[in-house]
Amino acid sequence: MRLVKRLMPVSIYDITQVEAYLTHMASKGYFIKKIKILTSFEKGTPEKTKYRLEPVRKQREEPAQEMLLFYEEQGWEYICTTGLFHVFKSTREDATEIHTDSVTQGETFDFLNKQLKFLFWLITALYLFSGGMILYSSFINDRPLYFSTEYGGLTSKVTIIILFVFTIIHSHRDYRKMKRLKEQLESGVRMNHNHRYKPRYQHCFEFVLPLLILIPMFSINSYAINASWEKSLLEYDGNLPTISITELEKNPDFSFEYDDESEGPYENYISYHWSELAPQVYNVEERGLIEGQMWEDNSGTYSPSMETEFYRMRFQFLAKPLFEEIIDYHTERNHYEKIEYHELLDTKFDQATLVSTDNTQMFFGRIGRKVIFIKYYGHEDLKAVMNKMFEAVNNFEEA
Repeated sequence: MRLVKRLMPVSIYDITQVEAYLTHMASKGYFIKKIKILTSFEKGTPEKTKYRLEPVRKQREEPAQEMLLFYEEQGWEYICTTGLFHVFKSTREDATEIHTDSVTQGETFDFLNKQLKFLFWLITALYLFSGGMILYSSFINDRPLYFSTEYGGLTSKVTIIILFVFTIIHSHRDYRKMKRLKEQLESGVRMNHNHRYKPRYQHCFEFVLPLLILIPMFSINSYAINASWEKSLLEYDGNLPTISITELEKNPDFSFEYDDESEGPYENYISYHWSELAPQVYNVEERGLIEGQMWEDNSGTYSPSMETEFYRMRFQFLAKPLFEEIIDYHTERNHYEKIEYHELLDTKFDQATLVSTDNTQMFFGRIGRKVIFIKYYGHEDLKAVMNKMFEAVNNFEEA
């Protein structure tokens, strides 16, 4: 005899429908062997067969020997245990119904209800805590837009929260269903085992729904990973979304620094990554030095640097709040003792702010959906190249 696997078309907690389904399959020659994610049937000769699901009464895989002997005397054969149920079958017309008193039968659901209640509250507590941490880190922190734009993963977080809510609702429904059945039995209403099998595709949909939700999540994550890249500026031949440090450092002795380690980070590089809120995110870093020239405090050879973050937002209304969050993030991040803010009103940018402290200048600019942050460490004045910065940002297109 060969084994055939099928997806259970009804919920395991729809007890009478599971029994009707197994009876229906037996009439076609498929006899249950195991119930897991996929139900295993053994192919044989069609036979009129009745099935009963009995809730487990203790935390064990198989029913007690006394129970097996009693059920055999009544005409029922033990088949398997699945989750919180034992499965029995009978081919005898004169088989005695396992339960003749509904109140007593209701008591057999005590352990099952306790387990489902515990499971529901455990899932709820864990998922609410985990979901709360995701919400806090992504949406309730001081700079949620910048966090989601720079690090991406918004789709994954939303998907996980949806799955958490779905699982909690599903767990509560199963618990309530078994609780109502127990209350019904204890009130004297007997369970009707003569239902006809009716496929309930809702159960299949609920089983497949998490997979349908996860597919776009994995697809988007895969795209984001595959789309990202990082190159040395020696290898990059495209346009930059910013000015080069050489627009400021005019000394002919200025030279770039490059890391000679093949597997190490580039001293001068450009990187790109994609996120749901910003389909274009570029980071550019340039570092150089001028041999023979010292910093004003004689702390070492003059080695200016420039870092750029460039964002093209998916929606224009997100650009302004991102601009404000980037200012907050970069000014608070370094804990400067003295900071001077200059809101620049005489530029072509929609918004422009220059922040200076010691030898560091930070420029924040916005044009429509584009937002740029430039951090320059050196002696020159960023305001002197403001027009060039505007042209670089305004005319930049994806390379």
